[in-house]
Amino acid sequence: MAEEEGIYNQVCFHSHQCAEKSLKAFIARGGKYFSKTHSLTELALICAKSDKSFSKYVIPVKSLDRYYIPTRYPDAILGSLKDGMPNRKDAEEALETASEVYVFVKSKIRPES
Repeated sequence: MAEEEGIYNQVCFHSHQCAEKSLKAFIARGGKYFSKTHSLTELALICAKSDKSFSKYVIPVKSLDRYYIPTRYPDAILGSLKDGMPNRKDAEEALETASEVYVFVKSKIRPES
């Protein structure tokens, strides 16, 4: 488990990936085109153009954006996270945000009857 191993950076990275793939799924489902990007903020704005209810995620996913490069490429940009690598609190918040985005997108793609 991440808590025991202290791999919070991986939790943050995979949380980013979950949100990214979820937002891209919504865009693709709507037949829209999007440029190659890993910016969740940009993806949330694209989603909000089709469905204004996505605008509530523009700010929360911005917090996940800050994890992409330093958790994917830890040696790429030293000091890109203000306090070093993510800690437990960061990982918990990232996972919560990703879960919310995933559940929300799933409800938009496959609304319950």
